Amino acid sequence: KLNKDILVKDYLIYYLFEHRKNGVSGRKVTDNTFASYFDLGKYIERYLGDKRVVDVTLEDLRDFICTLQNEGKAETTVKKVRDILTSLINYANKDKITEENVLQGERLTIKESKGAKEKKIMDKESVRVFLKYCNEHKYCDLILAQLTGCRASELARNLLERYRF
Repeated sequence: KLNKDILVKDYLIYYLFEHRKNGVSGRKVTDNTFASYFDLGKYIERYLGDKRVVDVTLEDLRDFICTLQNEGKAETTVKKVRDILTSLINYANKDKITEENVLQGERLTIKESKGAKEKKIMDKESVRVFLKYCNEHKYCDLILAQLTGCRASELARNLLERYRF
């Protein structure tokens, strides 16, 4: 039930199912994308979850984004969390939980990193050693991930479906 006393963590669940599940402008999101929203929502829940939505200030939001960056979270992760948080605050206003949108005319900025991190790519010998180790220890899921290039979330979903966890 939506009311002015709803906590951020409770509204986050409502927001994800009512507003994000069907996507923006009615475009339904994939299960993987929806799962990623939940993963990113854990950051929001951890920092702002026990606060009432109506009590969240612009300063709270800026401090939260700063904290994520200071913890060394990847820039793309911080941007995705910021985008979900911005949308959540906008929908709280549309859902009449808040009387004013604390983000109205404001933007949550992210400090740009100083250059991209160098990506480390395994050479053929490293891949051979890795696959041999995985084979000896029956790490079939890691072999599958290495050979197909699928994402961890895709691999997890496929394993859950296969073994019906």
